[in-house]
Amino acid sequence: HSNLQWKPTARHEESKYRVLNLCDVPLVLEFQSQHKKGLWTEVAPTGAEWLSLDTWILPYFADSLTVRKDGCAESWPLPLDSGRGAVTVPGFSGVFAELLTPHPAYRVLLLSSALRIHNATDLPLAVRFHEGGAKPGQTS
Repeated sequence: HSNLQWKPTARHEESKYRVLNLCDVPLVLEFQSQHKKGLWTEVAPTGAEWLSLDTWILPYFADSLTVRKDGCAESWPLPLDSGRGAVTVPGFSGVFAELLTPHPAYRVLLLSSALRIHNATDLPLAVRFHEGGAKPGQTS
């Protein structure tokens, strides 16, 4: 079987499946389909700009996907039909692939760490992380 690889497509408001890679490295997505083998793509960090995954999912009726960091094992399959679920990304400490349904018209695959901060205020939020051995007032 030949491997099909395309780059994630541009943003289209009609896109049913979208991906956000908030990690600092590219991650490989492999799609499972009864109709086509070898469907995969590498998703570079996207920041807040989501990309469409419809090219791999819709034409081939893909029912799940796996995620991996280059050179590492793949995750457990993440079903696409439920619209919800999460798997850890092996070899990448604390990183998850989570399928969300923020709106009935589309789903978002969020590739990120487990720690997320959502600022629902009108004020900027300053966050400071201290290392375990740091003294109060020192930051890393």
